[in-house]
Amino acid sequence: MKDLYTTGEVSKLMSIPIKALRLYDSMGILKPFRIDENTHYRYYAYDQFFYIDLIRYMNKGLKVSLEEIKFMLNSSDDYEILLECLSNHKVSVEKKIQELQYSSEVITEAINNLKNRDNSAMDLKIYEQYLMSRHVAVKNVNVSIYDIDLYCRRNEDLFESAISAEGNTMCYIYKKKDYKPEMHDLLVSQIGYFTDKRLKNIEYLILPEGRYLCCKFRYSEKLSCQVIYELIKFASNNGINLSDTAIQIFERFDLRAKTKYEYEMEIQVLELGINSVSF
Repeated sequence: MKDLYTTGEVSKLMSIPIKALRLYDSMGILKPFRIDENTHYRYYAYDQFFYIDLIRYMNKGLKVSLEEIKFMLNSSDDYEILLECLSNHKVSVEKKIQELQYSSEVITEAINNLKNRDNSAMDLKIYEQYLMSRHVAVKNVNVSIYDIDLYCRRNEDLFESAISAEGNTMCYIYKKKDYKPEMHDLLVSQIGYFTDKRLKNIEYLILPEGRYLCCKFRYSEKLSCQVIYELIKFASNNGINLSDTAIQIFERFDLRAKTKYEYEMEIQVLELGINSVSF
C-alpha cells in the first residue's frame, strides 16, 4: 500500500471519474492531501479513499446533493445539525417518491386507455352505461368552452396543492343554467380531475352511481355544443329525466392526438328517471 496516489490512480482504483474528483476539490468537499508545487500534480492519501466512497454513496445512493454533503461533512461534530439535515433530506426524498408514484399511476392509466381505445369512426352514437360512484377534484372557472385553453394548462397545478391530487383523466363540467343553445356556446363551470385522493382545501364533486346517457366524439367546441343538444333531444324523445350536470371527459395527455381536435372525448349525463327532462 502506497502513501500517496495520483488523481489518475485514484480514479482507476475507485472507479470514479477524474472530473468527479476535480469537482469535489473545486467545491471544497474533499481536497487532495498534497499538491506538488512544481508539477501541480494532485495526490490523495489512502485514508481519503473512505471519504471518496462515502461522498459517492451519499450522492448517488442516497440522492444527497454535493452542497448538502459538504455542509454535513463540515458539521460532522454537531449532532443537532446532522439530525436536522438528514431529517430534511428524508422529507425531500419522500416527496420525490410521491411524485414518481403519481407519474407511474398516470402513465399506467394512459397505457390502459391506449390499449382499450376504440379507433373506429365516431358517429355521435348515443348510448347508456351504468357507472359506479366517482370523485372529482374541481376548480371553478366559469369560462366559455372557446376560451377554456387559457385555463387548462396541463403543466400547472390548478389546485395549488400536492400533485398527487391529479390523475390523467380530466373533465369539463357544465350546468343546465349555463347552457345557451341559441348562442352555440357552452360555459364550463368547473375543470376537474378524477382522483381517489382527499386533500384539504380542495373542492370535490361526487358523481353518483347510476345509469348515464353518453356520447363519444372527436373534440371541437362546436361539436361539444351539438352533443349536449343531441343528448337533451334524445332524452326528451324517450321521456328520460336528466341531471342538471353534464361532464365532458378526456385524457390529460394523449400522445396519439396531434392537435386538440383529435382528442377523444365523452359527454356523460346522469339519468334521474323517466318522463321529464332536467338538463
